[in-house]
Amino acid sequence: MWVVDVLLDIIFPPSHREKAVAKFKIEDFLVAPHTFRLNDTAITSLLSYKDKKVAYLIRVLKYNGSPVAASLCAQILEDFLREEVAEIEMFSDKRIIITSVPLGKQRKHERGFNQTALILKKLKDMFPTTEIRDDILVRIKETKPQTTLSRTERLKNVENAFALTEYGKTITENTLIILIDDVTTTGATLHAASRPLKKPGIQTLPLAIAHG
Repeated sequence: MWVVDVLLDIIFPPSHREKAVAKFKIEDFLVAPHTFRLNDTAITSLLSYKDKKVAYLIRVLKYNGSPVAASLCAQILEDFLREEVAEIEMFSDKRIIITSVPLGKQRKHERGFNQTALILKKLKDMFPTTEIRDDILVRIKETKPQTTLSRTERLKNVENAFALTEYGKTITENTLIILIDDVTTTGATLHAASRPLKKPGIQTLPLAIAHG
């Protein structure tokens, strides 16, 4: 995936990508849910990062904090989440919480925002009766960017990088936590972020917008 990113930066600078994304519509994206496993974690993604428009969208979200990109990502998630939430509410009394993978303090300071938290803000308008929170997990270890690391290095890089917040520790059984990230390649980050949530009675659904 990093090769695609480097080429995009050379051929299409960030300003070009922002202008392109501003013209995108939800109909431009083919949502095709795909689930794969990393150890004991089943991870679902909705788009392919190999699609140039998807790569544009994710990079403008991740590095520019574009509200247009965040809104499009929320719309891409909406149909999938609405079906999941409706099915759970119909057949069980589970508490449902939607949250996102947190950034480390250093990375958030450098960017000035957490791109997945921007998506959560958009989702709140779409799911007014569903709990949407960004205070369940915290990143307790600063990690290297995953982009250029091998699969083994990625797993080691994010190992024990996440922990529950004080609020997160109060979440009890009979809960589904939908954990959102922008893009996944090996699934290492979503796998690591899911681990603190794996308590008796708590089900997790790791979900990435794109799979590289």
